[in-house]
Amino acid sequence: MASILHLIGKILDKTLNTNSVHMALFVAHNEIDDLSKALSLSREAALFLSVFTNLGDSEVLILSDIAKHISCNTLEIIKYFPFVDELLEKGYIERYKGNDKGYIVPDAVLRALQKNEPYDILQNYQKNLVKADAIKKKRLFYNDADRADIFRIAELLMPETFRNLQDKLSEMHYSGGFTCLLYGPSGTGKTESVYQIARITKRDVLLVDATDIKSKWIGDSERNMKAVFDNYRRYAALTGNFPILLFNEADSFMEKRCDVTETWGEKEDNRLLNIILQEMETFDGIMFATTNRLGAFDSALHRRFLYKIELHLPDFETRKKIFRDKLSEFSESEIEWMSKKYNLSGGQIENISKKNIIDKVLYDSGLGLPL
Repeated sequence: MASILHLIGKILDKTLNTNSVHMALFVAHNEIDDLSKALSLSREAALFLSVFTNLGDSEVLILSDIAKHISCNTLEIIKYFPFVDELLEKGYIERYKGNDKGYIVPDAVLRALQKNEPYDILQNYQKNLVKADAIKKKRLFYNDADRADIFRIAELLMPETFRNLQDKLSEMHYSGGFTCLLYGPSGTGKTESVYQIARITKRDVLLVDATDIKSKWIGDSERNMKAVFDNYRRYAALTGNFPILLFNEADSFMEKRCDVTETWGEKEDNRLLNIILQEMETFDGIMFATTNRLGAFDSALHRRFLYKIELHLPDFETRKKIFRDKLSEFSESEIEWMSKKYNLSGGQIENISKKNIIDKVLYDSGLGLPL
């Protein structure tokens, strides 16, 4: 009841917003685990508002905001309310336009609101969360075939296209997940390609770090790996949009299983890989993995990845474009010569560019150590 009174106070002092409704819902769900009781309380609060205040529209506002939080698909809950047309007409809700209709269901959100869940649940993801709007635009250069592959993936993950894909997969009784393995030499832009795809498609990135998974304590590594997928589903449910789950340098998780395990570490690696294989079998989200060592991957993983894309070292024409972009002060003939002489990756050329800038700062400015 305290949470309901808190909401009423927010409405009366004109500070009610979606965030305060969500915070109160976390409190309410810690007090009441039954959905019907929670809805009943919200109706009581609405009745209180309509009787003791002159804010008639607040009744509609509070119920619609609560419904929006309980279900990512508003109409899953709202359809049970008699005034759904009024809600739509007044603009308090809108017909569902999210990316993942039919795949994020109300009970997924309710699981995320289980007892003792912290109010700032999204804080759990901050360390390994890269927000789409925080990713800086970066020019990447590919060989023609590689560019076509990356562009096709980006187009596929655009919200409308991905939603259509999931609908088609569902019709065929397939899981709605998209999985892609990017492999190739170091410096070919595998990780950055994922980030740029995330930026273009407006999807956050949940980065899986080996240091956060592997533990010296028996059983912790397996729990941590399961939590990766549980947290992914929870985050998707809370935001109403599938983020990208990124296993960077994935060979640290996905190496070939040992047929005869002798050490505790080998047994643990086998168990971690088995968890990944099981999760990928029914995965409904978006997952990328990157590696420089495709040969180290367990053979069972090859079938689990829907796409396997090799990013090659840049060819002569692509190297010229990279040199021209990163070292623009050089003449065209110098760029031509460097591109022919040095078979470098894009990452290596970028490092040369950075060192060139450092040299300018140190020497062209006349600055030096006061020795």
